[in-house]
Amino acid sequence: MEMDSKTSSTPITKPGLAANYTSFINRADGSFSTTAQRIEIKTEIIAVAFADLRATPGSELVLISNSGVFSLSSALEGYGGNIKQLLEWELIAAVPDLERVQFLSDLQDIDKDGEIDLLLPGDGLYGLFKGRGNEVFELVSTFSTEQ
Repeated sequence: MEMDSKTSSTPITKPGLAANYTSFINRADGSFSTTAQRIEIKTEIIAVAFADLRATPGSELVLISNSGVFSLSSALEGYGGNIKQLLEWELIAAVPDLERVQFLSDLQDIDKDGEIDLLLPGDGLYGLFKGRGNEVFELVSTFSTEQ
């Protein structure tokens, strides 16, 4: 799965453990590095997506947990100095599936301003978070589907 011009990632799952992704850096000649970088997706993560959120080129992993959304660059090693909390939100899905992580393949720019927006389900309501650029999201609306 090509994430950007520098990185390619392949998901690997292990039942009962955190999901793992392997990342291969794309060289200038078009070939990939022979040594893979392993990225562990912690067990509290419910879903993963790719989106271009940072000022640096390429896409980041968007990690959705039961209490918020985070970004993580696959081009940098480890979580330290790499992971950033984008927003806090109590998701309705509080318990992650320990056998697999959901992959969201189509994050959208709802208002066509060039930034990814997020619609997240919560307890009894949904939150619409507008992307404001450089990993900033703003809660602009909440609504319920209950009558």
